[in-house]
Amino acid sequence: MIADGRLGTIYHVRVQYLQMSGHDPTLAADQVWASSWPHSGSLQGIGSHAIDQCRYLVGEIRSVSALVRAFQPQRALPSVGCGPEVTSDEGTAALLEFGNGALGVLESSVVATGRKNYLAWEINGSHGSLKWDLEHPNSLWACLTGADGPTTLGFTEISVTEAMHPYVGPWWPHGHNIGWEHGHIIEKFHFLDAVANDKPLSPHQATFEDGYRAAAVIDAMRRSSISGQRIEVTW
Repeated sequence: MIADGRLGTIYHVRVQYLQMSGHDPTLAADQVWASSWPHSGSLQGIGSHAIDQCRYLVGEIRSVSALVRAFQPQRALPSVGCGPEVTSDEGTAALLEFGNGALGVLESSVVATGRKNYLAWEINGSHGSLKWDLEHPNSLWACLTGADGPTTLGFTEISVTEAMHPYVGPWWPHGHNIGWEHGHIIEKFHFLDAVANDKPLSPHQATFEDGYRAAAVIDAMRRSSISGQRIEVTW
């Protein structure tokens, strides 16, 4: 829908990846996945997926202005001004500037009490908006302008379980939900189909280049948090 221009010019993007694994301040670093080995922190561990969603749906990120924080000192990341004995960030809030002129807001957190595995985004354009979240993966919410005019505008829930969808067809009849495990199988099918039939993985599956570019955005966010300045993303 975005590629076909149904949303028009993209104005705003909001994306979040929130979990509560580290919300309890009494937990030691080795009891929180973001702080224990490999010390990825919320930004690299789950924020990277939010960045990947932004790049896939909207385009390249040109610059960032971010705050990266550890709310429990014993779990903090050295590069945000804490001691060397602690290892990872617990939350990030960032402003994004995209190459196409869109503005974005990104959050990642492992201290979001109540959130188990919440990846969500909303995209607003000149002709409409879309929103989706991982806690309700079989529904896409859309608001599109059309011949009816603005009096009928509002988000409408769209079931994405119809057999016409290219990745749903091999599964169940209309209206039968698919889940987390099906997503992983679909990824493997896409990869093997690309290898067997010499098809490109990109853009529907991340490549090593995508991983590198997400890492470059993360690095820019961390440098922005240290300097207090907006940082251009380079690769």
